[in-house]
Amino acid sequence: MPLRSRAQAAFLKANHPAVFREFANATRKGTKLPYKVKHKRKPGDLIKAARKVDNKMHSFGDFNEATGKIRINKKMNKAKGDSGELINTEVHESLHAKNPRLTEKQVYSKTKKIVKKMSKKAKKKMYSRFR
Repeated sequence: MPLRSRAQAAFLKANHPAVFREFANATRKGTKLPYKVKHKRKPGDLIKAARKVDNKMHSFGDFNEATGKIRINKKMNKAKGDSGELINTEVHESLHAKNPRLTEKQVYSKTKKIVKKMSKKAKKKMYSRFR
């Protein structure tokens, strides 16, 4: 596997010299590595947590930290009237899973921003998970 950044090379060289040599040999000579690789995330990218539809819940959705599962009440979300509510709940609970220290108010405002930036295609893909 080739090296991806100078930061990775420095870390491996200092902590895992054997792995560094293996990666360095796999990297083309003369390749200019960036200092650090940034992972780009799209507005609809969420964490990989187990999702479950539970229509017997008394709320729209919840995230259980102990099990790492997101539960969503599809019936309650549909009863609200529009399919966008299901997407809002999905994004909201994923944010709770990703950032457990955020307050409810912070999660709510971030959810609004993320859903607003999402494309129709991303929303449709997310909605199709619950059909």
